[in-house]
Amino acid sequence: MDRRICLTDSLASCFVDRRAASRIQHSFEEILRQRIFLIALGYCDQNDAARVGHDQMLVVITKLCPL
Repeated sequence: MDRRICLTDSLASCFVDRRAASRIQHSFEEILRQRIFLIALGYCDQNDAARVGHDQMLVVITKLCPL
């Protein structure tokens, strides 16, 4: 759904990414998308990102709808 309505891409375009381009591993859009999806899945702490890989629902969704 996010890809269809371009929600995170549109939201990310409202911000200026002031990070040093040579040091960036993940785009601002990717980081924002991860944060929004974590909240939608019920993970309220960014530190939970390391545990998401073991979330069975996310594993199923990722296989059905790869990014």
